[in-house]
Amino acid sequence: MEILRVALNERNRSNKIERFGFSTSEDALTWTVFTFLAKSGQLSETLRAIDAIESTTAPAALLLWGVPYPPQSSRGTQIRQQLIDICHTLGERPDSTSEPDVIVDFGDAGLVCIEVKYRSRNERRAVGSVFSRYVFSADAFNDGNKIVQSELYKLARNWRIGTELAGRRNFTLVNLVAISDSADRSRVEQFTAGLATGHNRRFRVVNWNRLLYAFDRPGWLEQYLEERFGKMSHSS
Repeated sequence: MEILRVALNERNRSNKIERFGFSTSEDALTWTVFTFLAKSGQLSETLRAIDAIESTTAPAALLLWGVPYPPQSSRGTQIRQQLIDICHTLGERPDSTSEPDVIVDFGDAGLVCIEVKYRSRNERRAVGSVFSRYVFSADAFNDGNKIVQSELYKLARNWRIGTELAGRRNFTLVNLVAISDSADRSRVEQFTAGLATGHNRRFRVVNWNRLLYAFDRPGWLEQYLEERFGKMSHSS
């Protein structure tokens, strides 16, 4: 798939392409659901239903792994370059740039980033220097030590990059999960306590079921999702 060949993280491209055909692929699920929402005109209302944005009629620019969808989107291309510039400023390697799973930019109405998890829990990194370029000396966090102790490295990275990309606009980071246990919830609570949130910066943990019930699904998509989540209601 062409979009995977130009994903922002060059070092991970071949791995993404190799795993995309698996029925357990998190990336394939992400692609199928979010491109459908974009093509069917349900993206904005679905994000509103999960409390990621306020109600808006502003057109949305969608990026998956830092790649605009559709690829010819000039606004999406501009956002991709802004993302690259932010990652460069943060000192990331040019061939290993952060690529939030999903970015939805509504212009003046705000920005949503989504960290997608399907059959795995949030990625953890042991306490160490990997956090330093994102967490400290940044007004995106009010307690960097809590963020580091949570070990939720990807969420911390996406929060920092998302706040930079949003600027003064509304920003929401969504952690879209299928698995949640007490240990993971405890880490997420600690992570949340370290964020500098407010009326224009929000963090939301959303279960896949809540997202899937928020939009209308045709038969082919219903079958696809049943194979991955089990039988679901046709109603939203």
